[in-house]
Amino acid sequence: MIYMFKRVAKKGLYLASGGLLGQGIVKKIVSRDQYTTKARDILDEMGDLKIKKLYIKRTPLSSTVKMALDAFSLGDFSKKMKQQSIDELYHLRIDAELENGKRYTVEKNSVITLTRRPTTTKNTQSLLVDVPAGTTVNMLLDKTEKKMGNKYFLYSAKNNNCSDFILALLVANGLVDAENRAFVKIETDKLFTNTFRRLTNTITDIAGNVENVVT
Repeated sequence: MIYMFKRVAKKGLYLASGGLLGQGIVKKIVSRDQYTTKARDILDEMGDLKIKKLYIKRTPLSSTVKMALDAFSLGDFSKKMKQQSIDELYHLRIDAELENGKRYTVEKNSVITLTRRPTTTKNTQSLLVDVPAGTTVNMLLDKTEKKMGNKYFLYSAKNNNCSDFILALLVANGLVDAENRAFVKIETDKLFTNTFRRLTNTITDIAGNVENVVT
């Protein structure tokens, strides 16, 4: 599966996809500095509800994504993983069970994504996080945005990815401990050269959630 990328002056990246997004479909990834309309609608719906349980979820990247990363790096990605003794790479998210009995997901893809009724795969691992009584999703995200500043809405596969976002959320809200820090953070800085980083940002954006690719 081959993807072609063309940068358009300060307006993002156009993707000509041969498979993942459909044969011959051209889409545009838009740079964002705010919540998507969908994410804002979900926040309006549940942001002020109290959190009953909070889970960190991590799912191994699919073999397809790892093959794409290896293809773009001419095999260098796998070599660097071995050199750094990294056995697996994960996509991470937060699942919140709220006072209304419903569950929602918060995660960092190309944009901050909120999802109703999250699903898991057999490979998804879970870690329960103790949350102070009365904490809401809006409280979690507001503190996280304050801590991260202008990096909050941005994405980088190298140093501002899904795990960096989850770790920042835990730290900003006083929830981090040795166990959940180890569960969340894998040092990936040395896996990405500057050119490879730009390509993997786009691949990870697509793999994390196709609905974040907008026309």
